[in-house]
Amino acid sequence: MADLIAKCPSLAYLLPLPLLHLGACATIALANLESGAHYMIYVDFPFSLILVMLGWRNDNFVFWFATLGTLWWYLLSWVAFSILSKRKSS
Repeated sequence: MADLIAKCPSLAYLLPLPLLHLGACATIALANLESGAHYMIYVDFPFSLILVMLGWRNDNFVFWFATLGTLWWYLLSWVAFSILSKRKSS
């Protein structure tokens, strides 16, 4: 992983939040924590409203929540990184 970050330093800024989200969702799924899913809904607030409306009763809710929530955090990280890099270059 260190070699990959050395080749592409922007990954150090893009990956921590999505990986943290994925790790938290994996922990919730493996430990079967219902309350943990509720806390993750608060963390992913604007995006989680859509997910809850579409799939709360779905059997694979945690899988979809982990996958789409991780992509959501990657998108947020990418937008923040691109804004900061544009501000830094000007």
